[in-house]
Amino acid sequence: MKRNLIQKAIMILTVIGSLTVLSLTGYGVFSIIKHSTAKDNAGIEVKPTEVYQITETDVMEIIQPAAELITMKDSYMVHESYEKHRELLGFAVPFTSDETFLAFSCEIGIGFDLEEVDVNIDRRRERITLTLPDAEVKYNEIDMDHAYLKSVKNSWLITTEDQELIQVMADFQNQKEAEYLADGKIFRNAENHAEDILEELLKASDITGEYDIFVN
Repeated sequence: MKRNLIQKAIMILTVIGSLTVLSLTGYGVFSIIKHSTAKDNAGIEVKPTEVYQITETDVMEIIQPAAELITMKDSYMVHESYEKHRELLGFAVPFTSDETFLAFSCEIGIGFDLEEVDVNIDRRRERITLTLPDAEVKYNEIDMDHAYLKSVKNSWLITTEDQELIQVMADFQNQKEAEYLADGKIFRNAENHAEDILEELLKASDITGEYDIFVN
């Protein structure tokens, strides 16, 4: 009888011990899962959003390839005559002249040195401001393929060489260029042209597209 009671007591204690171990094991697994989940969730919630900070270098890399694109091209015509004659005592000798009529066009390009552009980035207001340097003549070329030259001679005693005519054309070109640029209109047009293109380039870029763009 006493032996049966002892065996029953042992069985009860064994069952209680097993249940305790299972309970503790379950709690441990639950605690690990709960802790892991909380940690993962916390990581997602507190992870900061990475925002790329635009730099002046970024802006310059976008606009510098546009140097030729922002150069405003125009042309003007030159109609002049050049006369040579022999002189005697400071007077032109009759029937010793060689007069050449010239008509040619020049293509001129007005642009900017983009290395000199001032870039200001206001990240708080999300605003980019470009300040352009003064416009300048990038090139001024004579269209020699379509130049018209006509020589009128009344004497074989004097001739005008080709190299001399080329220099004459260059002198007329420079004179006409100065007159063409004098009123400043072409420079104002070039500024407007460059401002529009640079503004569109920056607005179209993935890097600067969200910013307000100002070019002046």
